[in-house]
Amino acid sequence: MKKIRLSNENIAQAVDLAEETFREWGVDAGNILQIRLALEETLLKYQETFGTEAVFAQKYIRRFKSIRLELSIAGERFDPFDTGEDEQSVVLRGLLAIMGVVPAWQYKNGGNLIVFTPK
Repeated sequence: MKKIRLSNENIAQAVDLAEETFREWGVDAGNILQIRLALEETLLKYQETFGTEAVFAQKYIRRFKSIRLELSIAGERFDPFDTGEDEQSVVLRGLLAIMGVVPAWQYKNGGNLIVFTPK
């Protein structure tokens, strides 16, 4: 996977690539928009936390009927969906679930891994 700096330009390109890839793979347009917004917000939160010199990688996986985007960012443990307040985090995750975007976050091997799975 290619490592990409967390600059505003690179974030915009990553979000455009996600939209293009999911469109080519036949994902519903509404779901693509939801993932696009969630992906952009996620990358901006990481940029705010780690700075523009931090790097991320994205990987698209399509197996049978399963499609997903894996986003990895090396560094300290940071869950972008955890606001620090339990009630707000539950509300945020609930809103994402209602939108059909339920990203899964985990800290693995010194990096943050987020998986976006379209409906």
